[in-house]
Amino acid sequence: MDIFHLPDEQWPRVALHWDLEPAHFYRSMDDHDAESFARTFPDIEIGWVESDLLHEVLVEYSRRIGTPFSKRYRNKTATLVAHLESGGSVTPPVLMPQAKGLSVRGGNHRLGLARHLQVAMVPILFCAADRDAIDALVALKPPPGAEPGEDG
Repeated sequence: MDIFHLPDEQWPRVALHWDLEPAHFYRSMDDHDAESFARTFPDIEIGWVESDLLHEVLVEYSRRIGTPFSKRYRNKTATLVAHLESGGSVTPPVLMPQAKGLSVRGGNHRLGLARHLQVAMVPILFCAADRDAIDALVALKPPPGAEPGEDG
């Protein structure tokens, strides 16, 4: 089905399935293969954050204007929706702290779709050295369903 030309409200309502396998984290960024990702991010960690709070602390250039169906995002959204509809999963976005908040290094379309779908908690990837700065901004949480006290 060619969803690209459908009105927004007729697009399939998909569920986000997160790929949390560390060996796949390089897929979070378009410009990395597994080797270059491991060299650039040797200490990558995963954490969970509240989607609304994350949006509030994103630097301006990382925030989405409009919906995932807006003209400037529509093509990537169509690809993402088709991938998810066919049973695919997506890796978490990669974030970095900046002077005025967090920036998305990879995965902005996934975050935009998660926000549109009103997903309450999303996983994020970040460098271990940035954990305290990120935690101060978004209060990192354990994965959904994890026992209190378990590290996520």
